[in-house]
Amino acid sequence: RVILLVARREYCRSMVPLQNLSCELTELSQEWNCLMQSSNDGVLAVRSLPGFGKTHLAISVSAETSSRPAGFLILAKNLTKGKTIDEFVRGMSFAGRTFENVDALLGAIDSVGRKVSRLMPVVIDGLNESEDPGAWRDILAALQVKIRRAYHHVRIVVTFRSLIRREDRFSYSGGTIVPELDYERIVLPEGARVIEIAHAPPLREMLERYFDIYDLEFLGGRVSDVFTNPLLLRVFCESKHVEGRTVAISADDMSDRMSIYPDWIRKVGERIVGADCTRGY
Repeated sequence: RVILLVARREYCRSMVPLQNLSCELTELSQEWNCLMQSSNDGVLAVRSLPGFGKTHLAISVSAETSSRPAGFLILAKNLTKGKTIDEFVRGMSFAGRTFENVDALLGAIDSVGRKVSRLMPVVIDGLNESEDPGAWRDILAALQVKIRRAYHHVRIVVTFRSLIRREDRFSYSGGTIVPELDYERIVLPEGARVIEIAHAPPLREMLERYFDIYDLEFLGGRVSDVFTNPLLLRVFCESKHVEGRTVAISADDMSDRMSIYPDWIRKVGERIVGADCTRGY
C-alpha cells in the first residue's frame, strides 16, 4: 500500500468547487502510470477524508490527455439500493453511444483503447455515497473478472472516503456523533491497491490562501488544527464572506466550529434558490 501526500489548495476562487483541492499529481501519476503499464487488472482505489480532492482527482484521471481519449466517469451515488450494475449503466453514453448493459459499455471503452494502444480508465467516484455502499464489493469483483476475460484495455479506478476518527466526527457531522463505517473493508474487492490523499499544507498557509480568495483579513491568534481540513475551512470562509468588502476575522471567530453552519446553510440556500433559510435557527 502506497501512502501519497498529494493534495494542494487552488488559488483561484472561480476554481474552488465543493471539493476544493487541486491535487498535486506528480507522485500519484507515477503510481497511475505504473498501473497502466503493467498487466495488473485489479482495482486502483483512492481514499481521503472529506474535502481532500477525490472528485477533482476522478475528473482529472478520466479526462482526455495528450496520449489517449477521455475515459469514463461514473458517480457511485446514483446506484440506488437493489439496482444491478446493468440497470445502473443503462442509458449511459460513451463516444456518442448509449448502452443496455455493462458488457456493451466495457466493450466500447475497450475498443477505443485498442485503437489507440492505451489502457482506458473507468473511474467510479464516491463509493461511500451510494445508498448501499456494500453492493460495490461484489460489483467491482465481477468487473475485475470481466476485464481479465475480455476487456484488456480497461482499468478500474474508484474513490471513497477514509475512516474518520471518532474524536474528529463531531466536526464533520455538524455536531452529531454518527456511526462510522470502514468503507475500505466494505466496498473494495480482494487485491485492490489503495492510494491515500493524506496531506494538506500548513494551517497558516491555508488561512492566507483561503482568506485572500474570500476577502477575509486574519487579525491573528491561535486557530485549531481542525481547520487544516479543506472542506471545513471552505465552509467557514463561505459563511463569513460578504460580497464587495473585506471582513476581519480573529481567532475567536474560529473557536466555535458549530456556529458556522447556520450562516453557511442560509447563504447556500439564498444563493441557489433565493430561499429564506433563517427559520429554525
